Amino acid sequence: MRRASVAGLLALTFIVDGCGLDVTRNENGARNGFNATGPAGVMSVRVEPEVAKDIGLQVYPGAVPAHDDGKNNADVKMYTRWFALKVAAAKFDADAAPADILTFYRRELSQYGPVAECPGQSCRDSSSSIASETQLSAGSKERRRIVVIKPRGTGSEFSMVYTQTWDGQ
Repeated sequence: MRRASVAGLLALTFIVDGCGLDVTRNENGARNGFNATGPAGVMSVRVEPEVAKDIGLQVYPGAVPAHDDGKNNADVKMYTRWFALKVAAAKFDADAAPADILTFYRRELSQYGPVAECPGQSCRDSSSSIASETQLSAGSKERRRIVVIKPRGTGSEFSMVYTQTWDGQ
């Protein structure tokens, strides 16, 4: 609900003054995103992204999309004359142990540079100590890939995120 509200508010800022909003649909005809254009720029939101293409990482073998509410995957792009931003995210469940998934994503992320590994919620907040959760991160300030892995039942849950930013030049 909160994510939908934020996306709706952002879309509203793009469509003020008679600009356009185009709802996109998947091959089954279900709504899966929108494209908005306006004086501030262009925004595109798509749910259920193609993970390998949008995030640049392979999905752990045997992993399946998370069984939560089904709204954990998205690809958001914003282009303005001042800046641009792309965020792609997906969440999965796997029967494998967190240690096996960590090993897999250390290798996957290494193609983007040195891999930072942080226990807890964030590599930025060393005071956080959620011992059951590990974050891996690689890339540059402008292009970063993050994988967060934690135990779930007899297996694991993991999220993958790609962020890309650049100025409007």
